[in-house]
Amino acid sequence: YQDEGLHLPVCEAWPVFLAHAGQARWVVEFAPLVLPWAVQTPTYTRALLPDLGEREITARQDTARLLSLPDIQVEILLPEAAVRARVLDMAGMAEQLHHLLRLSLWRAVSLRVIPAEATPQAVRYGAFTLLHYQEHTPVLYREDPVTGVFLDHDPVVAAYLSLADQLGVVALDRQDSRRLLAKIAATLGADEEWRAS
Repeated sequence: YQDEGLHLPVCEAWPVFLAHAGQARWVVEFAPLVLPWAVQTPTYTRALLPDLGEREITARQDTARLLSLPDIQVEILLPEAAVRARVLDMAGMAEQLHHLLRLSLWRAVSLRVIPAEATPQAVRYGAFTLLHYQEHTPVLYREDPVTGVFLDHDPVVAAYLSLADQLGVVALDRQDSRRLLAKIAATLGADEEWRAS
């Protein structure tokens, strides 16, 4: 990577992202408004990307493979608002929440919820992924609807490392996160607004 970063069309960036993420030792994922790609069910992904073809959706779903690779730790930072976002109907969201609960039991996955009352202003910076390597400086991946950007030797990376630390401070630990996810899942069917939607 050059200091100014590697900029690719999103469709070309995803294979590059998966190849480099597969070599990482620690991955941090954050998205402020929806769940990160790696923890989405296929139904959730399709609801977010209704205009994309199956190939693009499959590419996004392939990020879930990172969760089961050997010698990798994945930290998923989930704002409570993203967990509660009504991307799907009640049945679809129940499936998604139970998927999160199953993932929260995986040893290599650290699923941590940022409670609504503790969400810092930092969430305004948008979704990002930090890839930490054993023998390379960290790499930041972020994207807009058109372009995926990889950055390493850049002050921006340091800013996002700091941002991840800030988010980690206010996020619940794994056990409390699991409890909150279970509570949200349990109350889903009792929510009158959900049943009406």
